[in-house]
Amino acid sequence: MTYLRHLLWQNGLAGTRPVPPNERVLGNDDLRHLCQQAAAWLENPDNQEAILANGELSDLVYAWREISTTESVATWLTSVTDKDDVFLEVLLRLRYDGIRTNIGRYQGLKLNTLAEFFGGEEYILKRLDNIEAKGHLTELTSQVRKAIELDSPDIPR
Repeated sequence: MTYLRHLLWQNGLAGTRPVPPNERVLGNDDLRHLCQQAAAWLENPDNQEAILANGELSDLVYAWREISTTESVATWLTSVTDKDDVFLEVLLRLRYDGIRTNIGRYQGLKLNTLAEFFGGEEYILKRLDNIEAKGHLTELTSQVRKAIELDSPDIPR
């Protein structure tokens, strides 16, 4: 899926830096057809477990958004994160890798980016509060909170 995303960018169907037509691997029509096939596979409920098991879930989610729609990704994420532990694990798998001179390498979580998939930042934070109020999954919740904190603009870069 990541390569398909690369091709979308290459052709200018996503992103802002298309390559010249003679450097493209596929024409736009063929690429759109491949995207339709990939979207059909991604949106098939029989494939939910395979998608969730993907080692590069973050890359897959953002590729899926460009291959299909934000709404289809949001629908899938909503359906697979109904359990608190899965919700937290998915959030942790959607972290990005960053580096700062003052703290070195870290994994952050961009709430403003994930908000489009989960119905807003407020929903994510409220769900975290509710999980914490239950008093379980404290280690996972702590990791998610730390990842959100590391993305804060208040932390020196």
